[in-house]
Amino acid sequence: MRICAIIPIILVLLLCSSLSAEDRTWNSRDGKFQVEASLLDFDGKTVKLHKKEDGKVVELSLEKLSLLDQLYVKKIMGSLTGDNPSPSGVSEPSPPSRTTEKSGSSGRMWGDDGEAEARIVPEKGAKAPSPELPEGAYQGKVLRVRLESARDIIVQEAPTSWSIEPDPAFLKELGFQPKPVHFRSQESGFRNSFQYEGLVFCEKAPEKFLTSITIRNEDKVQTKVFLGDLRSGEVRSQTWPAKLDIQDISPDGTRAIFIQEQKVVRRPDKYRSPGEEKTRYHLTFADLTQEDFPCVGVLIPFAEKAGGYSNSQCNIVRADWVDERKILTISASGLAMLFDVPSRRAVWLLEGVASSGWVFSPGKKYVIFSDKDGTHCLFETLSGKVVGKFLVPPTQKGARFAFSPDGTRIAACSETEISCWDACTGEFKDSLWLGNIGGLRSQPYWLDDTYLICGDTLFEMKQFLPIWKYSETNPRDRVFAGRYWHLTGEGSSYTLTGLRVPHRTMPKLPVLSEEQKYLIYPGMPVRLIFDTGIPDDRKVCDHVAQNVKDNGWVVAEKAPTTLTVGFQQQPPKEYVYSLGRMSAPHGLLGNRPGAKVTFIPYLYYYSLEREGEVLWGSEKWTDAPDLTVNELETRSVQQVVTEKSKPTSEWYLQAVIPKRIPYNKAGRSAIGSQ
Repeated sequence: MRICAIIPIILVLLLCSSLSAEDRTWNSRDGKFQVEASLLDFDGKTVKLHKKEDGKVVELSLEKLSLLDQLYVKKIMGSLTGDNPSPSGVSEPSPPSRTTEKSGSSGRMWGDDGEAEARIVPEKGAKAPSPELPEGAYQGKVLRVRLESARDIIVQEAPTSWSIEPDPAFLKELGFQPKPVHFRSQESGFRNSFQYEGLVFCEKAPEKFLTSITIRNEDKVQTKVFLGDLRSGEVRSQTWPAKLDIQDISPDGTRAIFIQEQKVVRRPDKYRSPGEEKTRYHLTFADLTQEDFPCVGVLIPFAEKAGGYSNSQCNIVRADWVDERKILTISASGLAMLFDVPSRRAVWLLEGVASSGWVFSPGKKYVIFSDKDGTHCLFETLSGKVVGKFLVPPTQKGARFAFSPDGTRIAACSETEISCWDACTGEFKDSLWLGNIGGLRSQPYWLDDTYLICGDTLFEMKQFLPIWKYSETNPRDRVFAGRYWHLTGEGSSYTLTGLRVPHRTMPKLPVLSEEQKYLIYPGMPVRLIFDTGIPDDRKVCDHVAQNVKDNGWVVAEKAPTTLTVGFQQQPPKEYVYSLGRMSAPHGLLGNRPGAKVTFIPYLYYYSLEREGEVLWGSEKWTDAPDLTVNELETRSVQQVVTEKSKPTSEWYLQAVIPKRIPYNKAGRSAIGSQ
C-alpha cells in the first residue's frame, strides 16, 4: 500500500525534473530583470527558478514576469495536471464547451465557466471570403487566439531621434464625385431609442463605407448595419440581434470586423443570484461579399492571457485591420496584440497601452502607441520593433496624434495646444498655444498635406496657423480621401455627405510674416519682471531664462511685452481636517479627532501682457495640504500643515511658456454651407 502511494509521487517528481531541466531566458514585466534559468516550482503565486550561471535558486512573483513567461509557467503546470495537454506538451487553447440549458431561452447556452452566453450564430451556407478565416469559424465556434509564439514587447530606453522612410497613403483623392447617401432604420415606436455608432471606409474599395444604428427597445438590443456605395448613393442594410460597434473593413473590402456586446448570465446557485448579468465584448466577422453580409465567425483574442473565457480582460475595446491577414486589437486592461487571422496566432503583445489606443501612419507601416503615463512611442506595426519616443511638451501629455497623408509630418492636438514633428526623424518642429481659440478636444485629421482639422478648427499647416472655425461640426464626422464626411440627422434617419474642406469660397491665405500671424513669436522683444519672495528664486530665474532662450525671444528693458513671474502670499485661512474620511481630499487621520488648523495659501503665476492686455497666463492657488497617518505619529496636525504649506518652486519649474500665440482672426461659417 505504501509503495503504491509513493509511486505516483515519484512519477510526478520525475516529470517535474524533466521539465525544469530546460534552461530559458526569463524576463521581468518591466524589462529590468533577465536571467538564464530553469523552472523548479510554482505554487500558484510564486515561481522558483534555478539559475544556470551560479546554481542559486531565486523566487519571483508570477505577476512580475513577462506575459510570455507567465504563459510558459501556466502551460508547464497545465501539462503536469492534465489540463488540456497536447502531444507537444503545450496546452492548446480551445473554446469553452457548452451545453444547452433546458430552462433557458433560445440562443442562451451555459459555458464551462458557469455563465450563459448570447452570441450570433453564422447564417447557414455562409461562404468564406478570401483569405479564409480560421478553420471552424463558419460553424459558429467561438475561437481563441494562440499566444505561445508571440513576442512580448518591452519598451525600455527608446531613442528620441530616428531615420525612416515616409509611409504615404494609398489613396489621397477619390476618383469620382460622391453622392449623398441617405440611410434610416425602419423600426419605429414610442419605446424605441436609436443611437448612431460609427463610420469606416476602405482605401482599396473607396466607394464602400460601413455604418450602423443601435436600436434599443426595453431589454432588447439590435444593430442595423448599413453598407453604402458613395459612387451610386445606394445602401444595403441588415439587422443583427446584438449590440455591435463597427471597427474596420479589410483592405480588400470583403470583410468587416465588429466588437460584439454579449450579455452573459450567471448560472444560479447558492452563491449567485439568478439572472445576474455581465457584459462581454468579443470580435465578430462579417462577409461583405454576400447580399445580407452575414456573421461568419467570432474570435476572443485575449482569453488565453486572461486565464479564462469569463475574465473581463478578454473584453476588446478597439480593433483594426493592418493587412489582409493581420488585425491589431487592444483589451480593456490595456494589452495590445497583433495577430494573424487564418492561423489564430499572436505575433506580438504590448502592455500598458492607453485606452485611446493607437494611430497608424497612412500606409499602416508604423503605429503610435500612448501609455497611461503620457509617453508616446513609434513602432513598426508588423514586427513590433520600437522606432523611437516623442519628446512631447508637458502640456501635451494627453494629446491625440495624426500623420499627414504623405507620411512626412505628425501633428498632436491637446485641449489648448497643437504641436508638430518630422515623422522621418522624430525632430520636434514647433508648437502653438491656442487657449484663445479652443475647440481641440477631438481627434485631428489631415485633409491633405496642407490642411488639418481638429474639432471645429481648420489649420493651414505650412504657415502653422488656425484660419477658420466651422460651426455645426459633429464628433462622428470623419476625413477620408481628402474629403470631410459630414453626418446630418438624428434618431433613426441620417444623411452622409462628402464635403470639400476648406470650402471653395474661403479667401486664399497670403504668405504672412511672424508679426502678422502671431501675438507672441520668436524674435520678439520681451521685458522680464520677477516678484519678490519667489521661493528658490535663482532656480526659477534660470528656468525662465532658458525658456525665453528656447522661444527665441530677445530680452529688452523697454519692450512693450512683459513676462511677469508672480508670487503673492494670501491672508491666513482656517481649515478643519475631517475624521477618518477616506474620500476627503486631505487624507486619512485614523481615529484622531478632527483638527482645526491655520495655513497660509499662496498664488503662483506667469503672465504675458502687452499694453494692459493679458495675452497668456497660468496660475496655481495652494490649499490645505494632504496629510497621512505616518506624518502625524510624532507631530501635531498644525506642525505638519505648517511645514507642508511652505512655498516651493516646483510649479514654476514645471511650467512651459508658449513660443507662439496666434491672433484670433479665424473666419467663421457653418460646415457644408458653402
